[in-house]
Amino acid sequence: MRGYLGVNIQDVTPDLAAAMDLKSREGALVASVVEQGPAAQGGVQRGDVITAFNGKPVADATALPPLVATTAPGTTVPVTVLRNGQSRTLTVTIGRQPEERTEAGPAEEGRGPSR
Repeated sequence: MRGYLGVNIQDVTPDLAAAMDLKSREGALVASVVEQGPAAQGGVQRGDVITAFNGKPVADATALPPLVATTAPGTTVPVTVLRNGQSRTLTVTIGRQPEERTEAGPAEEGRGPSR
């Protein structure tokens, strides 16, 4: 089973870093948070920059998904975020990847009607 955080993320671009007054472009910017998802329940907010996950640094948006996916659902992990120029560590219990969000494997196999 793949771990699930419940966020949509993007890289911190130079323009975003300047607009948010960030000292570096490291981390994954949280573009949105799934309502009632693991991240939301742990206190992660839209606009946070995730800089570390379970003690491992998050260099950019491509670094976070594999860290989350390989964390067992039900595991509680520290997630370090930058919010309003302040670093804070939140505690998030990783959820289970929803069935309809498979990112690998046959694209059409077992596909049901759209919702």
